[in-house]
Amino acid sequence: MKDSIVSVIVPVYNKEKYLRTCMDSLLRQTLFEVEFICINDGSTDSSLKILEEYCRDSRVRVYDQRNHGTGYTRNKGIDLANGKYLMFLDADDFFEEDMLALLVKKAEKSSADITICGAIKFDTQLCKDVGENWWLNTKPFSTDVIEADNNCDILLLTESCVWNKLYRRGFVIENELRFQNLKNNNDTAFSLISLCLASIVAYVDRIFVHYRINHDGDSISANRGQHLECHSSPDMNSQELLRELDKKWTHVGWAGG
Repeated sequence: MKDSIVSVIVPVYNKEKYLRTCMDSLLRQTLFEVEFICINDGSTDSSLKILEEYCRDSRVRVYDQRNHGTGYTRNKGIDLANGKYLMFLDADDFFEEDMLALLVKKAEKSSADITICGAIKFDTQLCKDVGENWWLNTKPFSTDVIEADNNCDILLLTESCVWNKLYRRGFVIENELRFQNLKNNNDTAFSLISLCLASIVAYVDRIFVHYRINHDGDSISANRGQHLECHSSPDMNSQELLRELDKKWTHVGWAGG
């Protein structure tokens, strides 16, 4: 949709058990001007068939590809997107219906490059939300609109994942931000680098994302719930990450060791 405000990018790999819950929560969003870019990443279950059912809504665009991994698939989503903003969501999660509307409202009012929300774990076995808001830490900040230039505390605001963040697409393109094609935690470098490049970061202090844990099968965020520390201790080549941070953070005076 050329007039979309938000492009929601959803990689899908063998998510037939939870995909309808995810898609239903997206189509119930109170913001209508949204395109949903759903990319089937070589699923061997009925995920593609389920996605095609949702094409009755003209805002849903379904793409099929052989399995490349979530990083590659999210990058493809960026290339396909038309919206002013991007959001990268997982096909086994579900979302509050006013999530996109309120994140866009905050982003527009603050001119933020990144707008962040809270999330809570949803235990599939118990069928209920559990714990607290793990992904938004507002304590170090006195305002919900933060001038992020040279502000090292910005990394304390949230975990290094992308699915609780609304990104201005122009910001992503201008800074050539791309996902690493890693099996796990492919969004860690993207999340950290983008936070440090952003001029303004805003947040909405509400839980909008229900992050599914304790379910079987391959997850978009591998081993989620069992190893939540993966977001701050990425299972990736640390030297590669440091090189990326050195390259991207030069203009704010940061240098890696």
